[in-house]
Amino acid sequence: MKTYIGTKVIEAEPMTRGDYNQSKGWTLPVGENPEDEGYRVIYPDGYISWSPKEVFENTYREIGEVDELTMPLLRTKYTRVFVESAFSNNAPHNYFVAKAEDNHGLCHIHFQEGPIKEAGVNGVCDEDLICMVIDRMERFQNSPFACRENALAITKLEEALLWLHKRTMAREQRGVEGTHIV
Repeated sequence: MKTYIGTKVIEAEPMTRGDYNQSKGWTLPVGENPEDEGYRVIYPDGYISWSPKEVFENTYREIGEVDELTMPLLRTKYTRVFVESAFSNNAPHNYFVAKAEDNHGLCHIHFQEGPIKEAGVNGVCDEDLICMVIDRMERFQNSPFACRENALAITKLEEALLWLHKRTMAREQRGVEGTHIV
């Protein structure tokens, strides 16, 4: 058995199982509850389906409006990066990478929302993403694609992890790590 992961941007609206079947002109199958909560889902190719509430909410996150991320050194030749425009807890939590040619979604990154001790683990931490990039760059360095620029990038990424670790240690010493207290 192989493992898969999917990324897509969809449109959806809350709709009971009964209302969905009625909208399609279908008779509700015997044994199904018309009051089951769920969502009517429209996929990028126009396909429409219904998803139970728990399945949908464990798979998708509402993103609202997004803005294109622009930074002087960000390359946009092949991909574009988007960030949610409305957010809470002082920083965005949702970023999206899409093909530059057609905005087809490639990846969604959902960062931790709120302090872990207060909100529980609900997204990736900054350090997680940095570690992924370090791992990838180190693998390039162990291949014919090794170069000085990769080595320097790894050094700076490791330095970033050290500074973030220092911040965490200071917060632990003050007894506020994992909380909203400054």
